[in-house]
Amino acid sequence: MPFDTLRHALGPELAPWLLALPLLVLTAALAEGLVQTFVTLAAALRLGWTGKLTGTGLFFAPLVWLGFSPAAVFAALGINLLYQFWLHAPWLPRLGALEWVLNTPTHHKVHHASNAEYLDCNYGGVLIVFDRLFGTFVDLRDDVPPRYGLTTPLRTHNPLRIAMHEWVNLARDLRQAEGGRARLAMVFGPPGGRTSAPPPTVRIEEAGP
Repeated sequence: MPFDTLRHALGPELAPWLLALPLLVLTAALAEGLVQTFVTLAAALRLGWTGKLTGTGLFFAPLVWLGFSPAAVFAALGINLLYQFWLHAPWLPRLGALEWVLNTPTHHKVHHASNAEYLDCNYGGVLIVFDRLFGTFVDLRDDVPPRYGLTTPLRTHNPLRIAMHEWVNLARDLRQAEGGRARLAMVFGPPGGRTSAPPPTVRIEEAGP
């Protein structure tokens, strides 16, 4: 089925998320790498350790079931991770036609940005085409320079708090949600899935440098 047909059938809200893991849980793990209010090559080394709690490894298990060797799967994941190192070089210019296919430093600056115009976008590791297909791509605007950080700036250097603060926020948001349906919408839906309260704090928005 062509992607446009699939996207139309699922609707603009559901399509990007139906094929993804529970997003708020993943965002809780991702937040460790987005705490900093600047982007440098060193930021690429800031990998959170709580991601192992999300079960993301299960996402790649079907590749092994389909016949790919575990070594090939791990090699692909390693290459994907290594590729993302140079994406944290914000001084690099746009790369012409490659910007349509590959994730580039320009696209990744938008992913890290905290501006309201740049929230929840550019999730790709190596390729940017899937963000374009599923409506999560946002291009860098000349009139909106990116600013980095979380919705609520984290004023601490405590590594345990940095690692766990979004998990605490997620637990609080789930506890305050009204009913099981609202909780399911928060975990399995797009960011801001709460229906009777403000969006959960795991969204990324403006925070000054």
